[in-house]
Amino acid sequence: MFSKPKPSSSKGEKRKHVTLTLNQKLEIIKRLEKGENRNILMNEFNIGSSTIYDIKKQKDELMKFASQSVTTEKLASRQTLKKPKLEQLDSVLFKWFSAVRSEGKPVTGPMIVEKAKKFGQDLGVAESECNYSDGWLRNFKFRHGIRRLETGVFTTLCLRSRNPSKALIYQKILKPSFFWTIAKPTRQ
Repeated sequence: MFSKPKPSSSKGEKRKHVTLTLNQKLEIIKRLEKGENRNILMNEFNIGSSTIYDIKKQKDELMKFASQSVTTEKLASRQTLKKPKLEQLDSVLFKWFSAVRSEGKPVTGPMIVEKAKKFGQDLGVAESECNYSDGWLRNFKFRHGIRRLETGVFTTLCLRSRNPSKALIYQKILKPSFFWTIAKPTRQ
C-alpha cells in the first residue's frame, strides 16, 4: 500500500543543508567523548563527516561559550559563536548592567544605550563604529539573555524601593515594558 521513503543518505542524492544549534553541537561533543560512533551521529543529525570534524575543532570555544552563558535558552536557539564587534565595550556594559540589576535597580533600554555611549567614549570608540540603534540593543540583550520584566516583577520592584518617592515615580511615570532583567540560569 504505502511505499517507504528513500533514506536521504543514499548515494547520488545530495544531503540537505543542516544548521545545528549550540546545544546540538555540545551534545555531539559529549557523545563523541563517550566513544559513540561518528557514523551514528552523522545519520542522527543528518550531517557530514566534515561537520563532525569542524565541531571537534571548535570544542574548546563551544565549551567556553557554554560556561559563560547566562541561560541554556540562548544555547538552544543560537547557531554560531559570532562575537560582538566591540567586545571590550560589550563586556564593560554587561558588567555595569549586572551590577545595577544585582542592587535591585530597574534598567531601561534607553539607560543601556546611554551608558553604552558613555563607555564607548571612555574606551575611545568612534561614534561611526557603533550607532547604538534598536537593533544593536536587541542584539546586546539577546547575547546576554536579557529579557523584559513581567508586570508583577515591576510592581514588586517599585514596592521594594528604599525611597518611597522613587517608588511612586516608577509606578506613575514609567511603564513596565521599559524594564529589563537577566533571565535566570536554567542549567542542568
